[in-house]
Amino acid sequence: MPSHHDIILKWANDNVDSGILCHEIIAHTPYSTVIKIYAHDGDVFYLKQTPPALFVEALNLEHMHAHYKLSFIPQILKSNAQLNAFITSDCGGEPLREYFKNGFDPHLMAKAIAQYQDFQDQTARNFDQFIKLGASDWRLSNFPKLYLDLLADETVMTLCNFNEKQRVILEQSLVEVEEIVEILAQYNLPQRVNHSDFHDGNVVINHQTRDLFIIDWGEINIAPAILSHFCSLYNISSRYALKDDKVAHHIIMEQILKPYNGQKLPLEMIERLANIYYAFSIQNVVHASKASDAVWGKRIRFALDVFLGL
Repeated sequence: MPSHHDIILKWANDNVDSGILCHEIIAHTPYSTVIKIYAHDGDVFYLKQTPPALFVEALNLEHMHAHYKLSFIPQILKSNAQLNAFITSDCGGEPLREYFKNGFDPHLMAKAIAQYQDFQDQTARNFDQFIKLGASDWRLSNFPKLYLDLLADETVMTLCNFNEKQRVILEQSLVEVEEIVEILAQYNLPQRVNHSDFHDGNVVINHQTRDLFIIDWGEINIAPAILSHFCSLYNISSRYALKDDKVAHHIIMEQILKPYNGQKLPLEMIERLANIYYAFSIQNVVHASKASDAVWGKRIRFALDVFLGL
């Protein structure tokens, strides 16, 4: 019996003009399989298969290229809804996470953030279409209800391994979520279409052109843009010890705050709420990929612990 890889590779071979010369499995996880394809004519493509709930990535990419000027997002070449598979153009490089193994470059990361902000600005008036495509509606006013939904999600709470006492503390913290939402609402933080997992691992650099491409658009949401950026900031700050590199931290933060034109924002509150935003994103991954690995529960638990100040 042919494997899943054999089936999607046969489909890809039928849809690559010169046929497949060889291939290389780049990633195989509960939420995606990514295969690098080398065609007989020398072209390179990427073949991706997702769980059904994440195949929306193909629809997202097609919509983005049809309606916006987004040269920094991979181009869909072929898609197959029955196989939950699609082929994209080659971005010609490696993730910034690999590139940064030779040293973190804050200016390059700031450039990636600026491109992401360009996407957010271009799509700012089209929330309804993205929601129809499957984007999660995490607008600020929805956070208290979404937080309660998270706590009532037995699949996620079981992965997190909270005991009854801890659950009571989390439920009582709803008041804090409501207070933060009420205060942040006064600042009119721009709500945007967001990449639910924007970080250096989902940005690819082309070594020849130095162009950057943002990948992995299977999960998007509508929420205050700054929450997405603060999650990314935490990710790269932890990975590259930016708290010990004040210059690099300043460069990144300056780009994140650029759209706010010097407005004084309650950054500590935003940082706290970003933990809840992150928990929502992991909750989506758990259900979309039917993941049961305890690591997902640990990530949500960590985010909620940070929110509570534990």
